[in-house]
Amino acid sequence: MIGVLVALASAIGWAASAQSPEPSSGAVAQSLFEAGRALMDEQKYEEACAKFEASQRIDPSAGTLLNLGRCLEMRGKTASAWAIYKQTIALGNATNKPRQVSAAEQYLADLTPKLCKLEIVVASAVPGLTIKAGSLELDEAARGEPVPMDPGTYAIVAEAPGHQPWTGEVTLTEGASEQVLVPVLTRALEPPPPPPPPTRERELGPLFISGVTVGGAGVITLAIGAAFGAITLSDASELEDDPALCPDRRCSAAGLAALEQAEANAEIATGTIIAGGIAIAGGGALAAIGLLTGEPPPRVGVVPLVGETKGFAVVGNW
Repeated sequence: MIGVLVALASAIGWAASAQSPEPSSGAVAQSLFEAGRALMDEQKYEEACAKFEASQRIDPSAGTLLNLGRCLEMRGKTASAWAIYKQTIALGNATNKPRQVSAAEQYLADLTPKLCKLEIVVASAVPGLTIKAGSLELDEAARGEPVPMDPGTYAIVAEAPGHQPWTGEVTLTEGASEQVLVPVLTRALEPPPPPPPPTRERELGPLFISGVTVGGAGVITLAIGAAFGAITLSDASELEDDPALCPDRRCSAAGLAALEQAEANAEIATGTIIAGGIAIAGGGALAAIGLLTGEPPPRVGVVPLVGETKGFAVVGNW
C-alpha cells in the first residue's frame, strides 16, 4: 500500500473531536483498541492497524494514535508512521496527555533518520500539469520539496492538456532520498484533417442503360417498319399493274383480296413505324433521366399488338 502523508490537525480540532463519546461507542472503541493490541503481540500488523484506525474513528485519543503509529512503523510504512506521531503530539498536547506526547516524540526522533524522501522537479511547468506518484497526487506546492514517502516502487505520471503524458519509475528505500526530473512535456500531435471525399467517376446507371436499350429497340423497330412498308407499297403497285389480277386496273376478286392484304400489311408497317418512334422517344427520355437522377430503372419492353390494332407498343412500370 502506497504511503501518504496524513495532514496534521490543529490542537483545537483534535480537542473538539476528543470529547467523551457515548458509553456504547466508548465500549466499542475500547474493544477495538484491545483487539489491536492483541494482534500487535501476534505480529499481525496489517489487521492490528485496521483495528486501531476503527477505534480512532469512534473515540479519538492520543493513546490510540500512538499505537497506530507503532503498528504502521512495524509494517515498514515509515512516512505514514511519522505523520501519525506528529498527530499524536498535537492531540496529546491538546488533551493533556504528556506520557503519550513524550513517547511519540521519542519514536519520532528514532524514525526520522529512517525516512525515505521523494523530490519531484519539473523542467518546465505547463498549464494544468498534474503529477502522481502511484495514487498520490503531488500538487504544485509539493514539487521541488523532499516529501517523506513510504518505501516502495512508484510509477510517476505527468499529464497536461494538449501534451503527451510522461511516465517514469522510482524506487525508495529506507533512509534514502530520490529526485525525479519531469522533462518538458511534448505537445500532442494535432489530428490530421479528414481526407476529402473520394471523387466518384460518372457511372452509367441502370436507368440510362434501360433507356439506351429501349431506344435501340425503337430504332430497329422503326427500320423494320419502314422496310416492311416499302415492300408493301411495292407489292400493291405491282398488283395494280398485274394484267392477270387487275386487267385495265379493274381487279378481279383475287386481285381485290390481294390488295386488301397489302393494305393490312401497310397498316402493320405504319404501326411498327409508330411503335419504333415511341420507343426511340421513350428510350431517350429514360436515358436522360438516368443521367440526371439515381432512380431505379423502370421495367419496360416493346410488345406486338394483335387484334384489330396491329403494330408494337412500349409497356412498363414508371
